[in-house]
Amino acid sequence: MTPRYWSIAAALAALLVPPACGAAEIKQELKTSVRQEFLSSPNGGKPFKFEEYQTRPNGFVLDEYSIDLRDPGYILDCSAKKTNLEDQSYRCTGGRPGFFQYTASWNQIPHLLSNQAKTGYTKGDGGVLTLPVTLRAATTVAPLATDTAKLMREFQSSLRDVQLGMREDIAAMEFRGRLSPAFTVTVGADRKHKFGNRPIGGSFGNTGGSNVQELPEPIDYVSNDANLGLDYAGQSGQLGLRYAYRGFQNGIQALTWDNPQSNVDSYSATNKQAAVGRMPLAPENEAHTVSLSGGYSLPWAGARVSANAGYSHWKADNPMYAMTTNTALRPGNAAGTAVPCDLSNPASCAYPSHILQEMDIYTQEFRLSARPTHKLRGSIAYRSYILENASGEKSFNGWVAYDGGSFKNETVSPELDQFRKDSLEAKADYDLFESFSVGGAAGVEYEKRTREVDKGKDYHVEVGSTYKPTQSLFVNLSYLLGLRRMNGFDYQTYRKFATQTAAAAPRDVFANEIPGMRRFDVADRNRNRARLQVQYTAPNDATLGVSILANRDDYRAGKDALSGNYPGFTNTQYGLIQNHTYTAGLDASTPLGDSFNLESYYEADFSRQLIRANPGTGQFPSDDIVDRLNEFSHIGGIALEWLPAKLVTTTIGYDLVFSQLHVDPVFNGGGGTVVNAQSWPTTKRMLQRVKTSAGYKVRENVELTANYAFEKFDVTDFALDNVPTLVQPTNSPTNNMTFLGASLRGYYAHSLAMGVRYKF
Repeated sequence: MTPRYWSIAAALAALLVPPACGAAEIKQELKTSVRQEFLSSPNGGKPFKFEEYQTRPNGFVLDEYSIDLRDPGYILDCSAKKTNLEDQSYRCTGGRPGFFQYTASWNQIPHLLSNQAKTGYTKGDGGVLTLPVTLRAATTVAPLATDTAKLMREFQSSLRDVQLGMREDIAAMEFRGRLSPAFTVTVGADRKHKFGNRPIGGSFGNTGGSNVQELPEPIDYVSNDANLGLDYAGQSGQLGLRYAYRGFQNGIQALTWDNPQSNVDSYSATNKQAAVGRMPLAPENEAHTVSLSGGYSLPWAGARVSANAGYSHWKADNPMYAMTTNTALRPGNAAGTAVPCDLSNPASCAYPSHILQEMDIYTQEFRLSARPTHKLRGSIAYRSYILENASGEKSFNGWVAYDGGSFKNETVSPELDQFRKDSLEAKADYDLFESFSVGGAAGVEYEKRTREVDKGKDYHVEVGSTYKPTQSLFVNLSYLLGLRRMNGFDYQTYRKFATQTAAAAPRDVFANEIPGMRRFDVADRNRNRARLQVQYTAPNDATLGVSILANRDDYRAGKDALSGNYPGFTNTQYGLIQNHTYTAGLDASTPLGDSFNLESYYEADFSRQLIRANPGTGQFPSDDIVDRLNEFSHIGGIALEWLPAKLVTTTIGYDLVFSQLHVDPVFNGGGGTVVNAQSWPTTKRMLQRVKTSAGYKVRENVELTANYAFEKFDVTDFALDNVPTLVQPTNSPTNNMTFLGASLRGYYAHSLAMGVRYKF
């Protein structure tokens, strides 16, 4: 929203203010500053992560303007922040106390991903990425047409700078009014528009190699939300009725991009590729939700019953696109005689032009709570979530095909997934003494789905205690044990490509995962979790808080053999098999005399994961490759506030965020031998910030301010460091991969701002 639009909004807001019926009180405040920043990256390139979203322009900044109007029968409070920056926001709240209230707001949230990326593509309308005409023509003219390596170097020479990032504009409004002393109505709506671009991968199939590009995907998302609510609040009971709507529109339905190695479609024994690549993007969808909630206080044992029931209908309209844009892949072409139809034309292949997906969601929750005695309180709750696929069965001819060559022609009849989750939980707390209480909870969660592991139960028991001997000391300790047990694996639903009959290794080749592979979400799980919290306040108002959390999740294959009754497949679970996390935190503050106050915090996190790799479709998993991922992170800070005089305030603070990830692969070879494979390079990231601020009140309504900030970011990440724009293996010149080159770089920055705060 530009200042011109803000002026219009302010004028409209002024119209909402009724004529003063008495003496009105108006308060206004203005905060402005002049900023100067310096940024540098020690390893070259432009730094872009300062203050998380974007670097700020040097010069004048309108930090905030606010106006607060108080009339005997009306209030209005408006503010505008950073009106000449990208992350600007506006908000107005007004109404008549006890009768109605309204809120209107506008926010711009930018997020810069990289300002050092490069691409050879130019964005056109409708998600079309095109290459220069001269480069496209060169793909069919010697010598570039026959020299792929030289052609790709020519492509690299055409690269230009492109900024990767997005901005989200959010407009929202809400009205809440009382129809009567017991009834309240609420109406609200918001509109979110996200636009910009972000990295995405695209590829072409071609004989003998790969042709892969990292592309700047254009983003143009719009979501519109609306809600309507009616609430009744009586002396013993409450009732609420809600309706919510959410709609999502994607301004770009599909992404298409030119092939840098060919501007004509081809399909032959030596050359199989399309001139244009294409992929569908997020489809448009909408959801409608109706919910009814209520509660009633029973006349005995302090009991209260509450319930909530909801129904949602989700709908998504998915356009169907052909497998390829390659027009040379069609019947009648000598090289494509096995092709059943023109795969680049959905109509000729009897594809549905659109697939309408619909979901019905049902939710229920019932809770009964009571306090039969002064010392005993408890509750029992039941929750249910049911997802019914309402799309309807659809069958049509489908083909597995890509530009490089394989075809599979068969009828597609996908199953409609259903899902249900029910949970029952009981809780109780008992005060043994005035300062000591114990409690516990027990529950079971039941899941049912139309997936390879169709049923499962998750049991949990939690116990805890609270100790509060004085107003100054609070101690809480809890422990949870959870056991998830899933049904056996249904391997018969797996579809096979073929059966290999070679005497040396007879086996089936499967279309997707190998039989028996269980992900962590459908494997048995043992969970142990312990938590300790301590809070202490000293007589001099110094505070100390300590928290410790330990969580251990261990996954196992569970019921039934995972081999799928196929020779060569072992009864082993793949994926995440262990996830252990430990967190310790400290929070302290203390006054230092009459003029100083010291605050500090620190948190240490450690995570260890064991991941067993999948050896691949149709292969024999006789060997295991296990990756051990150890991640450490430290977050800490300290701040000192100094109040040397009544009119002077100063603060200085230091913050540190440090993380380290180490991946250690272990290979279990034949005969039970263990071989430590070469570890990945350790990844490290460290962000340091120093911030100081000072204020001096020249008058009661005028304050001069000064702020200084220093920020330093260091990163060591082999996966994101020095990303090239072109990769061409010398032993395979057709394996060309182009990237945007958006490396994550370290930097340091200084920022100085001088400002004034004026109340009038």
